[in-house]
Amino acid sequence: MSEHLRAMRLLPVLGTAAMIAVGGLIGGGPLPVAARVPGQSAQVVQGEQVYARACQSCHGANLEGTVGPPLDAARLTAYGTAARLYQYVRGTMPMDAPGSLSEQEYYDVIAYLLQRNGLLPPETTLDASTAADIALRP
Repeated sequence: MSEHLRAMRLLPVLGTAAMIAVGGLIGGGPLPVAARVPGQSAQVVQGEQVYARACQSCHGANLEGTVGPPLDAARLTAYGTAARLYQYVRGTMPMDAPGSLSEQEYYDVIAYLLQRNGLLPPETTLDASTAADIALRP
C-alpha cells in the first residue's frame, strides 16, 4: 500500500482524535456554553463559570441545592430587587469565604442565577447601575 493511501486512511481517525482533544464532542462531553444556549450574554456565560467554581458544590449543578438551599425563583424573588440579592450574596457567599469574589464575579453569578430562573430581563447587563432597577418577580 502506498504512503498516500495509508495517510488517507488515517485522516478520519486523526480528525476524530482532534475533535475529542478540543472539546470532547465525539466522546459525548459537554458542548461549550455558547453552543448550548444561543443568545446567552457574555455576562451570563461568565456567571456560569463562577457558579461552577464557587457555588455548585453546595447548590448543585442544576441549582437544586445539595448542602445549601435550591436557588429557585421563589428564593430569589424574596429579595425584591437584584441589588438586595447582590448585597446578601456578597456578604454571605461562598459560605466558606464570604466576600472572596470580585464585584464583577458576584454580578456575573447573580446574572446567571436570574437568567436560569427567567428573572433577568432580555439584553440586560447586571451591575451597580442597573441592579436596583431590576425587580425580581415570578
